[in-house]
Amino acid sequence: MKLLKFILPILLVTISLAGCNSTPSEKISEETYDDLNENQEMVSDPLQKAIYIVSMNANQVTVIDPLSNTAKGTIQVEQRPFDIVLEPSGKRAYITGSYSNDVIVLDTTTNKILTKIPVQNTPSHLAISPDGRYLFVVNLGSASVSIIDTQIGSVIENIKVGSTPYDIVLSPDGQTAVVANYGENTVSVIDTNSRKVINTIPAGQGVDGLAFSKDGKYLYTGAHGDNQDWTKVWVHEMPGGKVIKEITTDKMPTFLKLTPDGRYLWILIHQSDKVWVLDTTTNTITKVFAVGKNPQGMTFSKDGQQAFIANTDSNTVSVVDTDSYQILATIPVGRGPMGVSGKE
Repeated sequence: MKLLKFILPILLVTISLAGCNSTPSEKISEETYDDLNENQEMVSDPLQKAIYIVSMNANQVTVIDPLSNTAKGTIQVEQRPFDIVLEPSGKRAYITGSYSNDVIVLDTTTNKILTKIPVQNTPSHLAISPDGRYLFVVNLGSASVSIIDTQIGSVIENIKVGSTPYDIVLSPDGQTAVVANYGENTVSVIDTNSRKVINTIPAGQGVDGLAFSKDGKYLYTGAHGDNQDWTKVWVHEMPGGKVIKEITTDKMPTFLKLTPDGRYLWILIHQSDKVWVLDTTTNTITKVFAVGKNPQGMTFSKDGQQAFIANTDSNTVSVVDTDSYQILATIPVGRGPMGVSGKE
């Protein structure tokens, strides 16, 4: 079974249930969060460096110490947390609640929930501006992107995009947001200043994975469809989106992540449980290696020496040395790990 055909029905069930019952923004009392935090298996000593793993089926976040590569504890959140991103300072983390149609704000200095920000239906992936001011939230069930002003803690704009939007990535300068429209095989290009869709680019069937090159000149897309597109990664020349290179991979390249130095693109392959490494200077594959079952999310350490990969069906995180490509550790986490983010 293809992963998104499994995940999407789980997320879309909220469109007719939680989605139609959504209410206007309201401030949840501090007492509610105090009660919730008392029931958390808290990390006793918040770490200066930490990797946060969102486990969708366990409704929790696991905190990993990247120095010892061990799990230090969990933070209980709400039903179906999907993705996580930390602001540049590392002091706050934002987590999508796909069943509750909100974004959870976590204080990483105390590992306590601060508030929740209502968005539209079935939020999935997140991206944050380079200065941390604006948070972009893909709403799969509403075919929209919500923009949150993190200083005021509320949505300031909802932008319509294509059918069944899934992933989102910002250009390095933060001027452009690109959204993968899984349901219509396109990507929407948003000008983050005008907050309008300025282009719609054809992509592979079931497009989901996205990444920008370090200079912002190229966009990489992966697809998850039923035809030959599901073994392809495309290199698009931006801003127009023209395809300049087509790269054949294993089936279902579902997640793309650029190394901090911009040299390599790591491609997580759902069906073969492998990582393919693309040299962005030559657009050729230089390494293929195995990780856990169904790798679906990842991040790099700031220095780029380690990668942390969430294996959704293994309920583990693979820690990989990026020079040798050796697995340094396999860390058990909650069921269904998806989103990964870190602070240093």
